[in-house]
Amino acid sequence: MKHAAASIRSAVLFSLIFLFTVTVLLFLAGSDIFGFVAVSAILFGLLGFVLVLLTLRLKESHLHRTFFLVTGISAAGIPISVVLHNLVYALGILLFGEGFWAGGTDEPFFFLLAIIVFPILFMIGAVGCLVLLIPPRMMRVIKSENHQNVESS
Repeated sequence: MKHAAASIRSAVLFSLIFLFTVTVLLFLAGSDIFGFVAVSAILFGLLGFVLVLLTLRLKESHLHRTFFLVTGISAAGIPISVVLHNLVYALGILLFGEGFWAGGTDEPFFFLLAIIVFPILFMIGAVGCLVLLIPPRMMRVIKSENHQNVESS
């Protein structure tokens, strides 16, 4: 069960990285695809939640858990912060009128979390996870090549 959960978690991690990369590249290219961004944000948040749940179920080193939890929580936090930003903005308009936000700034806290903090944490966590995942795979390849060379001799 542990190996299956770890494999599923790795697949979720790679899906998150792929989805994040595609979304950022499309955004930077100036594509106006709100539908894709909305669907990808929901999927991104759900995959982040799944990553957290799978990580909590596995018993592993503190370093592995930390990087996977940072990656999952930040992935789930991005769409949550976007929704909270819009809710606080709408609540401010509802309670204080449309001119309330005309004084200069928008609601900055959840906006900064969604646009700056969580994406940076996601990238740090994803790179850390990849660094922790890649060496065991490389070691298996090296060992199998050495084993085949010994058998053929």
